[in-house]
Amino acid sequence: MPKFLLTQLSRHATLAFVIGIGVAILSPMASEFVGPVLPVLIFSMLTLSVLRVKTSALGQHARRPGKAVAVIVWMLVFSPLVIGLTLLAIAPVRSELMAPLLFYTAMPPLTAVPALALLFGIDAALAIIVLMGASLLTPLILPPMMLIVLGVEIDISIGELFLRLATLVFGSFIAGLSLRKLIGEEGLAKHAPSLDGIIVLVMVLIVIAVFDGTHATLAANPKLGVTLAALAVGAAIFFQTVSALIFLPLGLKTALTAGMLSGNRNLALVLAMLGDTATLEIALFVAVGQVPVYLLPMVQRPVARKLGFNSS
Repeated sequence: MPKFLLTQLSRHATLAFVIGIGVAILSPMASEFVGPVLPVLIFSMLTLSVLRVKTSALGQHARRPGKAVAVIVWMLVFSPLVIGLTLLAIAPVRSELMAPLLFYTAMPPLTAVPALALLFGIDAALAIIVLMGASLLTPLILPPMMLIVLGVEIDISIGELFLRLATLVFGSFIAGLSLRKLIGEEGLAKHAPSLDGIIVLVMVLIVIAVFDGTHATLAANPKLGVTLAALAVGAAIFFQTVSALIFLPLGLKTALTAGMLSGNRNLALVLAMLGDTATLEIALFVAVGQVPVYLLPMVQRPVARKLGFNSS
Protein backbone atom coordinates (compact mmCIF):
# COMPACT_ATOMS: atom_id res chain seq x y z
CA MET A 1 0.00 0.00 0.00
CA PRO A 2 1.40 3.47 -0.91
CA LYS A 3 2.92 5.55 1.88
CA PHE A 4 0.36 8.32 1.32
CA LEU A 5 -2.58 5.96 1.92
CA LEU A 6 -0.97 4.51 5.06
CA THR A 7 -0.41 8.01 6.42
CA GLN A 8 -4.05 8.87 5.75
CA LEU A 9 -5.13 5.69 7.55
CA SER A 10 -3.15 6.79 10.57
CA ARG A 11 -4.65 10.28 10.53
CA HIS A 12 -8.20 9.00 10.06
CA ALA A 13 -7.93 5.90 12.23
CA THR A 14 -11.26 6.38 13.97
CA LEU A 15 -13.12 6.57 10.65
CA ALA A 16 -11.30 3.43 9.49
CA PHE A 17 -12.40 1.67 12.68
CA VAL A 18 -16.05 2.59 12.09
CA ILE A 19 -15.86 1.32 8.51
CA GLY A 20 -14.15 -1.85 9.76
CA ILE A 21 -16.85 -2.66 12.31
CA GLY A 22 -19.50 -1.96 9.65
CA VAL A 23 -17.88 -4.37 7.19
CA ALA A 24 -17.45 -6.94 9.98
CA ILE A 25 -21.16 -6.89 10.84
CA LEU A 26 -22.61 -6.55 7.34
CA SER A 27 -20.29 -8.70 5.20
CA PRO A 28 -20.12 -12.42 6.02
CA MET A 29 -18.00 -12.97 2.91
CA ALA A 30 -15.33 -10.54 4.08
CA SER A 31 -15.20 -12.15 7.54
CA GLU A 32 -15.03 -15.63 6.04
CA PHE A 33 -12.17 -14.54 3.78
CA VAL A 34 -10.10 -12.91 6.55
CA GLY A 35 -11.09 -15.20 9.42
CA PRO A 36 -8.51 -17.97 8.87
CA VAL A 37 -5.57 -15.55 9.28
CA LEU A 38 -6.78 -14.05 12.59
CA PRO A 39 -3.91 -15.53 14.67
CA VAL A 40 -1.36 -14.09 12.22
CA LEU A 41 -3.06 -10.69 12.36
CA ILE A 42 -3.03 -10.61 16.17
CA PHE A 43 0.64 -11.61 16.28
CA SER A 44 1.44 -8.95 13.67
CA MET A 45 -0.38 -6.23 15.57
CA LEU A 46 1.48 -6.95 18.80
CA THR A 47 4.76 -7.08 16.92
CA LEU A 48 4.06 -3.70 15.31
CA SER A 49 3.12 -2.21 18.69
CA VAL A 50 6.42 -3.33 20.22
CA LEU A 51 8.25 -2.07 17.13
CA ARG A 52 6.77 1.43 17.60
CA VAL A 53 7.61 1.75 21.32
CA LYS A 54 11.05 2.88 22.42
CA THR A 55 13.01 0.19 24.24
CA SER A 56 13.99 2.77 26.87
CA ALA A 57 10.31 3.25 27.76
CA LEU A 58 9.79 -0.51 28.01
CA GLY A 59 12.92 -0.84 30.13
CA GLN A 60 11.77 1.90 32.48
CA HIS A 61 8.52 0.08 33.25
CA ALA A 62 10.35 -3.25 33.51
CA ARG A 63 12.82 -1.82 36.04
CA ARG A 64 10.10 -0.01 37.97
CA PRO A 65 7.08 -2.29 37.61
CA GLY A 66 4.95 -0.72 40.34
CA LYS A 67 2.40 0.85 37.97
CA ALA A 68 2.14 -2.28 35.84
CA VAL A 69 1.71 -4.52 38.87
CA ALA A 70 -1.00 -2.25 40.29
CA VAL A 71 -2.97 -2.32 37.03
CA ILE A 72 -2.61 -6.11 36.74
CA VAL A 73 -3.78 -6.70 40.31
CA TRP A 74 -6.73 -4.39 39.74
CA MET A 75 -7.73 -6.15 36.51
CA LEU A 76 -7.24 -9.79 37.48
CA VAL A 77 -8.06 -9.78 41.21
CA PHE A 78 -10.01 -6.77 42.47
CA SER A 79 -12.08 -6.28 39.32
CA PRO A 80 -13.74 -9.75 39.39
CA LEU A 81 -13.94 -9.92 43.18
CA VAL A 82 -15.29 -6.44 43.87
CA ILE A 83 -17.16 -5.49 40.70
CA GLY A 84 -18.08 -9.04 39.74
CA LEU A 85 -19.61 -9.85 43.11
CA THR A 86 -21.36 -6.47 43.19
CA LEU A 87 -22.89 -7.23 39.80
CA LEU A 88 -24.17 -10.53 41.12
CA ALA A 89 -25.78 -8.74 44.03
CA ILE A 90 -27.43 -5.73 42.37
CA ALA A 91 -27.38 -5.87 38.55
CA PRO A 92 -30.89 -6.03 37.05
CA VAL A 93 -29.90 -8.31 34.19
CA ARG A 94 -31.27 -11.76 33.54
CA SER A 95 -28.95 -14.62 34.47
CA GLU A 96 -27.96 -15.67 30.94
CA LEU A 97 -26.64 -12.14 30.28
CA MET A 98 -24.83 -11.98 33.61
CA ALA A 99 -22.24 -14.62 32.70
CA PRO A 100 -20.67 -12.63 29.83
CA LEU A 101 -20.42 -9.54 32.05
CA LEU A 102 -18.81 -11.49 34.86
CA PHE A 103 -16.27 -13.04 32.51
CA TYR A 104 -15.53 -9.55 31.24
CA THR A 105 -14.49 -8.40 34.73
CA ALA A 106 -11.78 -11.09 34.97
CA MET A 107 -10.14 -11.02 31.53
CA PRO A 108 -6.65 -9.63 30.75
CA PRO A 109 -6.32 -6.70 28.31
CA LEU A 110 -7.26 -6.98 24.67
CA THR A 111 -4.25 -7.42 22.39
CA ALA A 112 -5.26 -4.24 20.53
CA VAL A 113 -4.74 -1.95 23.55
CA PRO A 114 -1.03 -1.17 22.93
CA ALA A 115 -1.93 -0.17 19.36
CA LEU A 116 -4.73 2.08 20.63
CA ALA A 117 -2.36 3.59 23.20
CA LEU A 118 0.07 4.41 20.39
CA LEU A 119 -2.64 6.08 18.31
CA PHE A 120 -3.89 8.09 21.30
CA GLY A 121 -0.39 9.12 22.41
CA ILE A 122 -0.70 7.67 25.91
CA ASP A 123 1.61 5.13 27.60
CA ALA A 124 1.97 2.32 25.05
CA ALA A 125 5.00 0.92 26.91
CA LEU A 126 2.93 0.48 30.08
CA ALA A 127 0.17 -1.11 28.00
CA ILE A 128 2.61 -3.67 26.56
CA ILE A 129 4.08 -4.57 29.96
CA VAL A 130 0.62 -4.95 31.51
CA LEU A 131 -0.62 -6.98 28.54
CA MET A 132 2.34 -9.36 28.81
CA GLY A 133 2.17 -9.72 32.58
CA ALA A 134 -1.60 -10.09 32.79
CA SER A 135 -1.72 -12.59 29.90
CA LEU A 136 0.95 -14.79 31.49
CA LEU A 137 -0.70 -14.65 34.93
CA THR A 138 -4.21 -15.30 33.63
CA PRO A 139 -3.85 -19.12 33.46
CA LEU A 140 -2.84 -19.14 37.14
CA ILE A 141 -5.30 -16.59 38.51
CA LEU A 142 -8.39 -16.91 36.34
CA PRO A 143 -9.42 -20.57 36.86
CA PRO A 144 -9.73 -20.32 40.68
CA MET A 145 -11.27 -16.84 40.33
CA MET A 146 -13.92 -18.18 37.95
CA LEU A 147 -14.61 -21.08 40.28
CA ILE A 148 -15.02 -18.75 43.28
CA VAL A 149 -17.15 -16.10 41.59
CA LEU A 150 -19.05 -18.14 38.99
CA GLY A 151 -18.72 -21.74 40.07
CA VAL A 152 -17.42 -22.54 36.56
CA GLU A 153 -14.55 -24.89 35.73
CA ILE A 154 -12.66 -24.16 32.52
CA ASP A 155 -12.46 -26.57 29.60
CA ILE A 156 -8.72 -26.13 28.88
CA SER A 157 -5.65 -27.10 30.90
CA ILE A 158 -3.67 -24.37 32.63
CA GLY A 159 -0.50 -25.53 30.88
CA GLU A 160 -2.06 -25.37 27.42
CA LEU A 161 -3.53 -21.90 28.01
CA PHE A 162 -0.21 -20.64 29.40
CA LEU A 163 1.69 -22.02 26.40
CA ARG A 164 -0.66 -20.33 23.93
CA LEU A 165 -0.45 -16.96 25.63
CA ALA A 166 3.30 -17.16 26.25
CA THR A 167 3.94 -17.99 22.60
CA LEU A 168 1.85 -15.01 21.52
CA VAL A 169 3.21 -12.36 23.89
CA PHE A 170 6.86 -13.45 23.98
CA GLY A 171 6.99 -14.28 20.27
CA SER A 172 5.57 -10.91 19.23
CA PHE A 173 7.74 -9.08 21.79
CA ILE A 174 10.95 -10.67 20.49
CA ALA A 175 9.88 -10.13 16.88
CA GLY A 176 9.15 -6.45 17.56
CA LEU A 177 12.46 -5.84 19.32
CA SER A 178 14.36 -7.64 16.55
CA LEU A 179 12.71 -5.55 13.85
CA ARG A 180 13.37 -2.39 15.84
CA LYS A 181 17.08 -3.19 16.00
CA LEU A 182 17.13 -4.06 12.30
CA ILE A 183 15.37 -0.88 11.13
CA GLY A 184 17.08 1.47 13.58
CA GLU A 185 15.81 4.58 15.35
CA GLU A 186 16.28 6.83 12.32
CA GLY A 187 14.34 4.52 10.04
CA LEU A 188 11.54 4.12 12.58
CA ALA A 189 11.21 7.88 12.99
CA LYS A 190 11.10 8.31 9.21
CA HIS A 191 8.43 5.66 8.66
CA ALA A 192 6.38 6.21 11.85
CA PRO A 193 3.19 7.46 10.08
CA SER A 194 3.30 4.52 7.67
CA LEU A 195 3.78 2.04 10.51
CA ASP A 196 0.83 3.56 12.36
CA GLY A 197 -1.20 3.23 9.17
CA ILE A 198 -0.30 -0.46 8.98
CA ILE A 199 -1.38 -0.88 12.62
CA VAL A 200 -4.77 0.67 11.79
CA LEU A 201 -5.14 -1.58 8.74
CA VAL A 202 -4.31 -4.69 10.78
CA MET A 203 -6.81 -3.67 13.48
CA VAL A 204 -9.52 -3.27 10.85
CA LEU A 205 -8.75 -6.71 9.41
CA ILE A 206 -8.83 -8.20 12.91
CA VAL A 207 -12.36 -7.04 13.69
CA ILE A 208 -13.56 -8.33 10.31
CA ALA A 209 -11.94 -11.69 11.06
CA VAL A 210 -13.40 -11.90 14.59
CA PHE A 211 -16.95 -11.88 13.19
CA ASP A 212 -16.27 -14.97 11.04
CA GLY A 213 -18.95 -17.56 11.77
CA THR A 214 -21.22 -15.25 13.80
CA HIS A 215 -23.47 -13.77 11.11
CA ALA A 216 -26.04 -16.56 11.02
CA THR A 217 -26.38 -16.43 14.80
CA LEU A 218 -26.71 -12.65 14.75
CA ALA A 219 -29.31 -12.83 11.99
CA ALA A 220 -31.32 -15.36 13.98
CA ASN A 221 -30.97 -13.38 17.24
CA PRO A 222 -30.74 -9.68 16.29
CA LYS A 223 -32.31 -8.46 19.54
CA LEU A 224 -29.85 -10.48 21.59
CA GLY A 225 -26.96 -9.14 19.51
CA VAL A 226 -28.04 -5.54 20.09
CA THR A 227 -28.53 -6.18 23.82
CA LEU A 228 -25.09 -7.72 24.19
CA ALA A 229 -23.49 -4.91 22.18
CA ALA A 230 -25.14 -2.38 24.49
CA LEU A 231 -23.85 -4.29 27.53
CA ALA A 232 -20.35 -4.34 26.01
CA VAL A 233 -20.41 -0.58 25.39
CA GLY A 234 -21.69 0.06 28.91
CA ALA A 235 -19.05 -2.20 30.45
CA ALA A 236 -16.27 -0.55 28.43
CA ILE A 237 -17.31 2.97 29.44
CA PHE A 238 -17.77 1.95 33.08
CA PHE A 239 -14.40 0.22 33.39
CA GLN A 240 -12.50 2.91 31.53
CA THR A 241 -14.01 5.62 33.71
CA VAL A 242 -13.67 3.84 37.06
CA SER A 243 -10.15 2.60 36.34
CA ALA A 244 -8.97 6.02 35.16
CA LEU A 245 -10.30 7.60 38.36
CA ILE A 246 -8.61 4.94 40.52
CA PHE A 247 -5.21 5.49 38.89
CA LEU A 248 -5.48 9.28 38.52
CA PRO A 249 -3.15 9.87 41.52
CA LEU A 250 -0.38 8.24 39.41
CA GLY A 251 -0.77 10.88 36.68
CA LEU A 252 -3.20 11.53 33.84
CA LYS A 253 -1.22 9.53 31.28
CA THR A 254 -1.11 6.47 33.53
CA ALA A 255 -4.78 6.89 34.41
CA LEU A 256 -5.89 7.01 30.77
CA THR A 257 -3.72 3.99 29.95
CA ALA A 258 -5.10 2.02 32.90
CA GLY A 259 -8.62 2.92 31.77
CA MET A 260 -7.88 1.80 28.22
CA LEU A 261 -6.46 -1.51 29.48
CA SER A 262 -9.32 -2.19 31.90
CA GLY A 263 -12.08 -1.21 29.50
CA ASN A 264 -10.89 -3.40 26.63
CA ARG A 265 -10.70 -7.06 27.65
CA ASN A 266 -9.54 -10.16 25.76
CA LEU A 267 -12.96 -11.79 25.51
CA ALA A 268 -11.75 -14.43 23.05
CA LEU A 269 -10.06 -16.20 25.97
CA VAL A 270 -13.51 -17.04 27.29
CA LEU A 271 -14.19 -19.26 24.28
CA ALA A 272 -10.73 -20.82 24.55
CA MET A 273 -11.40 -21.72 28.18
CA LEU A 274 -15.03 -22.82 27.99
CA GLY A 275 -14.88 -24.62 24.64
CA ASP A 276 -18.15 -26.33 23.75
CA THR A 277 -19.66 -25.40 27.13
CA ALA A 278 -19.83 -21.69 26.15
CA THR A 279 -23.43 -20.46 25.95
CA LEU A 280 -24.89 -18.65 22.94
CA GLU A 281 -24.80 -15.38 24.89
CA ILE A 282 -21.10 -15.77 25.72
CA ALA A 283 -20.16 -16.70 22.14
CA LEU A 284 -22.01 -13.68 20.74
CA PHE A 285 -20.59 -11.37 23.41
CA VAL A 286 -17.07 -12.20 22.24
CA ALA A 287 -17.90 -10.87 18.75
CA VAL A 288 -20.08 -7.87 19.57
CA GLY A 289 -17.71 -6.99 22.40
CA GLN A 290 -15.53 -5.51 19.63
CA VAL A 291 -18.10 -2.76 19.03
CA PRO A 292 -16.90 -0.40 21.81
CA VAL A 293 -13.25 -1.12 20.96
CA TYR A 294 -13.77 0.28 17.46
CA LEU A 295 -16.48 2.91 18.03
CA LEU A 296 -15.44 4.61 21.27
CA PRO A 297 -12.17 5.94 19.75
CA MET A 298 -14.36 8.37 17.77
CA VAL A 299 -14.77 10.19 21.09
CA GLN A 300 -11.62 9.10 22.89
CA ARG A 301 -9.01 10.23 20.36
CA PRO A 302 -10.25 13.84 20.14
CA VAL A 303 -10.46 13.97 23.95
CA ALA A 304 -6.88 12.67 24.22
CA ARG A 305 -5.73 15.39 21.82
CA LYS A 306 -7.48 18.09 23.85
CA LEU A 307 -5.71 16.77 26.95
CA GLY A 308 -2.38 17.20 25.17
CA PHE A 309 -1.77 13.62 24.01
CA ASN A 310 -1.14 12.67 20.39
CA SER A 311 0.32 9.75 18.48
CA SER A 312 4.11 9.72 18.58
